[in-house]
Amino acid sequence: MISQMLSHDDTLTDEPRPIPIISANGVTDDFPFKRVLSLTGLIRFWESVGESNQPGAQSLSREVLAAVADTPELSEPIVDLNVLVRNREAVNRLMSAAFPWAYWDRDIAAAFPPFMFGTFYSTPRFDQLFLSDDRTVEVHDDVNHATLVVRSGLTAYLHIARFFYNLPIEHG
Repeated sequence: MISQMLSHDDTLTDEPRPIPIISANGVTDDFPFKRVLSLTGLIRFWESVGESNQPGAQSLSREVLAAVADTPELSEPIVDLNVLVRNREAVNRLMSAAFPWAYWDRDIAAAFPPFMFGTFYSTPRFDQLFLSDDRTVEVHDDVNHATLVVRSGLTAYLHIARFFYNLPIEHG
């Protein structure tokens, strides 16, 4: 059922999975910007599905948007990722757009908060292959945490340069 989540051993559980607020290897990073997760793009997607001419899709959209209406903090910028744990049923419904339940056991996929190394939503196969017990991505021995933070910071600076200053910088 949608309200249940899979644990690391592929058993259904109603227990929320912990979401790390720290980054890879349990180290708090020194990322230079405030990071905020927003689900508004997903909510807008479900609103557009509700405007379609397909009765089944409209019905599903109404169900998802009703769950979101009952949890208004999902419509706001999310700084504390535990909001997702507290509202996991509504999050499951929202995320079904990107993580179809028909492929849940087969796909290898995950969603990450901006510029963080721990997932907030992932399939069981992704968990088995890439996650440590604290739900952070296991990195190769030849890549250290400091390098990941620097690379993420540079990517953020590139996004800022393009978006706010319209600079034609390519990411290489």
